[in-house]
Amino acid sequence: MSNLIVQKFGGSSVANLERVHNVAKIVTSEPSVRRILVLSAMSGVTDLLIKASTEAAIGGNYIATFRAVVAKYESLVEGLHQDREHARAALILLSNELKKILEAVAALRFCETRTRDLILSFGERMMCTLMPFFLRELGSTSVYADARQLIVTDNRFGNARVLFDTTGEKLTAWWALQQNVFPVVTGYIAATDDGISTTLDRGGSDYTATIIGGALNADRVEIWTDVDGAMSADPRVVPEARVIATLSFAEAAEMAYFGAKVLHPLTLLPVAQKHVPVVIKNTFRPEVPGTMITDAKKENGGTVKSVATRSGLALLNVEGAALRGQIGAAGRLFTALARADVNVVMISQASSEESICFIVSREQRETARQAVEQEFVHQIESKILSVTLDPEELCIIAAVGDGMIGQPGVSGRLFQALGNAHVNVRAIAQGSSERNISAVIREADRENAVRAVHKEFIQ
Repeated sequence: MSNLIVQKFGGSSVANLERVHNVAKIVTSEPSVRRILVLSAMSGVTDLLIKASTEAAIGGNYIATFRAVVAKYESLVEGLHQDREHARAALILLSNELKKILEAVAALRFCETRTRDLILSFGERMMCTLMPFFLRELGSTSVYADARQLIVTDNRFGNARVLFDTTGEKLTAWWALQQNVFPVVTGYIAATDDGISTTLDRGGSDYTATIIGGALNADRVEIWTDVDGAMSADPRVVPEARVIATLSFAEAAEMAYFGAKVLHPLTLLPVAQKHVPVVIKNTFRPEVPGTMITDAKKENGGTVKSVATRSGLALLNVEGAALRGQIGAAGRLFTALARADVNVVMISQASSEESICFIVSREQRETARQAVEQEFVHQIESKILSVTLDPEELCIIAAVGDGMIGQPGVSGRLFQALGNAHVNVRAIAQGSSERNISAVIREADRENAVRAVHKEFIQ
């Protein structure tokens, strides 16, 4: 390890002047510890930037939205006690750059995804440009660092993939030069190898922090948010939900994938490979221990640690004699979906081999159906294969926990609980790891199902 802590604070943690002061106090509380601070844009700013880019492209009043963004950051400048004019000058420089880009979009009446990524970068850039001024007031020698100079991605604008080897080299070289300074790094944004701005998907600031923490072999990465830690269920649905003290990387990854809001789904990949612990903490209650995520598998006295859900899904069923005993049929199916850039969330196949159902986002359901129908057009015309789309809005409920491994009867208890709650299950999946059982249900049954499963295993 490198005697380094990477701390990430989300948009709600820096939503206003008072909260920015609070973050500054937290991160300067132990001046002897080397730190890297990763920040999101102020709460609501990314949505405003998306709105401004859309308004500019359609000839709307983007200037009003642009001014709303700038006003948020101007309110922070007014809260500085020292060096206010330099902070204001830095903000004006960024504001003018953003305005010119929006004016270009308005002139063209078009905003391609790569241009939108550049526009969205300004939320984090403004926040991280101003935060060092607050840290210097508390005695820290803080500097701004643009992640576009440090994290390299491919050119999938809007949701770029990190090129870890190149990124690791850049981060290592950069960190070697950061002697006796406290860097503030922009979350969420990155760049291609030739310097074109990209973004890491919404919520990607968590990912930024763990990319840095993994590459630099940090002692730990701290994700500071507005809850006390990872919860056993959504507390808005289950008031009895409680903070989970410890999670393994595998458990936390399953929770994130199936909708736990406390972590971005890709967050744990860079740190799990390097065995760097992650701690989830509450910005507004820093005294609370939070949740520790490590390699260790620790039981919580039960088999299931968390009940997670993922909403906004659709189910497609491919069925017919054309699948039975046909080597490569499933390969053709999923290759066709991959060519159409469709992400498959879950798969379930009957042992008869006559049907395969798969889950995708509702936004991709028609794309998925068309891809499958094109791949199997001859079989469909011959009436030996059918493709059907479930018309209902669906979600996945997942029971997650290392304590499920090797424990008989867990599936029975889960489906008994759902049955007693009058929840109909459309499809089921359980990986060979046994730490997750997933069921597809109606979105309308989601809250009832979560409460039933949580009561059965955790309360």
